Amino acid sequence: MDQIERIQIANASRLLTKLLESQEKRETRDANRQRVALAAARGLRSNLVEREKLLPFMPATSPGWRILLELFIAEGEHQQISVTDIAVVAQLPGATVIRWLRLLEQHGLLSRRPDAFDKRRTWLELTPNGSGVVLAIVQDVAAKVAPAIDIASFG
Repeated sequence: MDQIERIQIANASRLLTKLLESQEKRETRDANRQRVALAAARGLRSNLVEREKLLPFMPATSPGWRILLELFIAEGEHQQISVTDIAVVAQLPGATVIRWLRLLEQHGLLSRRPDAFDKRRTWLELTPNGSGVVLAIVQDVAAKVAPAIDIASFG
């Protein structure tokens, strides 16, 4: 192997190393964004509960948003959630849940999947579109709130 070939191999090696590092950085950045979004979603859920404690006569938000938020959190925590579960965790009446599930499904935000072992149960999950929409909303909230927290904490 002559000197030119060694230089070419070294250059190719450096280029491959940079490409791999870039991919790892992107994957790490994406994973961090997902963790931040999940934490923000949990914070939003906690805020909804607190608002309704302080103002019990005024619903904090639309039942549809509560359902989407709970499905997003379940997805982030790798948990399955059923139609019955969503009524409990979102603290909504069953009839309201059924009505909103139909609407959210019609808009392509969630899908239903029958339980393979218990035909009475139906699992819910966000569609990729639904997950993307909730992620965008939660990231927007996090981006708008984070600077205020930074100023309050360190300013």
